[in-house]
Amino acid sequence: MPVDQKVFCWYRRMLSLEKEATHLLPVYRVFGDRSLAFKIFYHLPANDLRSLSWTSSDFLEMVRICLRKQFVWLLKRFSIPSSFIDVMRMNNIVLSGSAIFHIINPELVGRWAVDEVAVGDLDIYVRNGSLRAVMDFLDNIPGVICTVVYSNVEAGPTSLTVEQIFRDARSLYWLPGVSSVTRLMLQDQIYPYASHQVDVIESSTPTPLYPITQFSFTHLQNALSADGLIMLNPKHTFSFQSIIKPNLLVGYNKAHLPDKYRASFTKNTLRGFSIAFHAMDLPYESSHLCGTSFSCPQTLRNTEDRGTFFLPFSASAYKRRMEAKRVHCPTIMWRVGGDPCDAYKYPTGLASCSFLAPALNEQFDSILSSDQ
Repeated sequence: MPVDQKVFCWYRRMLSLEKEATHLLPVYRVFGDRSLAFKIFYHLPANDLRSLSWTSSDFLEMVRICLRKQFVWLLKRFSIPSSFIDVMRMNNIVLSGSAIFHIINPELVGRWAVDEVAVGDLDIYVRNGSLRAVMDFLDNIPGVICTVVYSNVEAGPTSLTVEQIFRDARSLYWLPGVSSVTRLMLQDQIYPYASHQVDVIESSTPTPLYPITQFSFTHLQNALSADGLIMLNPKHTFSFQSIIKPNLLVGYNKAHLPDKYRASFTKNTLRGFSIAFHAMDLPYESSHLCGTSFSCPQTLRNTEDRGTFFLPFSASAYKRRMEAKRVHCPTIMWRVGGDPCDAYKYPTGLASCSFLAPALNEQFDSILSSDQ
């Protein structure tokens, strides 16, 4: 549904109007009441907000205000104060996982709660060497007790209460490029005494986006930085489509998913996403070119290309959007890989990979192709 029709639907619903009362109204007339406009914005997905922000400078500023408020609300939901955004900006930290779908598609997350697959935790990704900054901040939130549930790193000299520390233990996230994972529990000391699970994932590289490019499912490859919303596969996410990373599949013809990924697979299908085992199972448009389209798993991508969706939270982030899209960290190049979309034209696919640019080049590609 076009964004203007969605706006009219919410406008009619909130004012209990008949369809004929609004079908000829321009969008700017609907948004004459700014308080009502913000209420509608909170229900719209990120791609519609970006479309509205392009229509006028007034809408642009309203969208940015709305996004900043949603960001603060998301942190508050996990008992984290808004000052954490400054820590994120100074240390190139991002949020990821299902929690940021509160920004990507608020209505979708509302349906998850009804279907009993609600968001349960918050994932914080930090670049290598920035773990201490996050731990120190979360350990000093007024009115909140921070407890380390378990971790595969030494907690270090802080006041954090360590319940269990598993050194050299199985990682919580089966991802290459992850240096350490620490699970925290934030306990409110005031009513309603809520507890919130927070996972802090430290990248093995100077960018927190590196593990995100290697997520098991392409529709989850999103991040929320202090500057804006970053989506590496927006077409998959907004169309509720996804591809499993081919290097995870095992068995004859690589058509089976290992047991440790099945719970995540089931949860995401219950959340409304259609997950394909092979790229050829996706309903690509007729104009799709294998190895060229940004949504194609054979295409070599990078964090600054036009296929990366970016919704800035400020004017400065928009002006420096190329740097903001990569969180002001080194550029990453990656490929989902797997079987080609056109098996007749391209008999063999390319391997999955993810590297800091410019480590990946044509020579490396040729080596991977010869190994398949």
